[in-house]
Amino acid sequence: MYPAAGSTNIELKPVINISFSEPLKTSTISSRFRIIRNSNQSSVSGTLRHYVVNGRSVLNAFISNTLLENEAYTIILLAGVEDIAGNPITTDLTNEFTTGSSNYVSQTIIDNFDGGISSWWQPTSSGSTFGVISDSTKISSVNTIINLNTGSIKSMMLEYAYNLNESDWLIREYRSVASPSFDANAILQAYILGDGTFNKLRFAIKETSLNTYEVSPWIDIDWIGWKLISWDLREGQTGTWLGNGILEPPFIYDSFQFTHNPGNKHFGTLYIDDLRTAIFQPTDIKDETIIKPTKYSLEQNYPNPFNPSTTIRYQIPNESLVSLKIFDLLGNEVAVLIDNEYRAAGTYSTEFSTDEINLSSGVYFYQMRAGQFTDTKKFLILK
Repeated sequence: MYPAAGSTNIELKPVINISFSEPLKTSTISSRFRIIRNSNQSSVSGTLRHYVVNGRSVLNAFISNTLLENEAYTIILLAGVEDIAGNPITTDLTNEFTTGSSNYVSQTIIDNFDGGISSWWQPTSSGSTFGVISDSTKISSVNTIINLNTGSIKSMMLEYAYNLNESDWLIREYRSVASPSFDANAILQAYILGDGTFNKLRFAIKETSLNTYEVSPWIDIDWIGWKLISWDLREGQTGTWLGNGILEPPFIYDSFQFTHNPGNKHFGTLYIDDLRTAIFQPTDIKDETIIKPTKYSLEQNYPNPFNPSTTIRYQIPNESLVSLKIFDLLGNEVAVLIDNEYRAAGTYSTEFSTDEINLSSGVYFYQMRAGQFTDTKKFLILK
């Protein structure tokens, strides 16, 4: 879980990550998940995503507003969440963490991938790539699995397969367009949706004055779901590739690199988003910086039409009992996403998936009730 239980000095806009050893039933999750500010028991608004990666579920919570500095928060997953066989978690899961007074601040966006992947070679186009199954190793641009922490609209998906008949492996995912220059005071970062295979990845940079390259130490891909990965150049730690192991700026970004860790799964899928340089610096986040909604609203789901999942966003200006239900064209209730649950003022989103509900293609309605507010919108399921 991230943040880990009892952890301190956490950045002010973390991506919450809770992973499980088996797949969960999506419809039982969203109404049971909370992030609470301990000092006043107020709810933190945000967007919850449920992914199933290699047969395991992971919950990522993307917080809408920056958390307050030096504050304690508690992540809560209420009892009743079920696995796909219908077995419920019988006790509440709680995890407390405390923020610090600093946050990651982006310096230079190297690539947010919103414009696609035209700046990146296919992995096998690089002569430095070896030990892979070519037809099964490729990149593509996607808009369905993205890092919502930064408002991203696209990410880069890497599908890979290592050839087990080889004894050494390297994927060099090369960026062919020169990035903005940066120096050794930067923190190089990217959001990576890991597949939990325990294979490895690293960053590679080019030292432009020397025309040579340095890499970060290898990072085990031991997580599933979104995670912020960093190489702090200020610490001077490097791996071994083409350079001398000494960081000598200025730099431009060269590539992501990946390798197989023998004894682990030799194929998988990773998603990469928001490659950047950043600094970790003090902030001054106070209560008044958090903007609360001024009215009730229910937004159109996205994507629409969809198959198999979509996201429904809504806002409430005051603490309210909220319900969110799905109906067919005849007015029959076919799914309950939120069943009269208390919500603090804020902006929320709920994921609806047809994976666990046998719904045919067609038009359906979703209706939100909160206090005296009621609104109904329609969406289209395509199969």
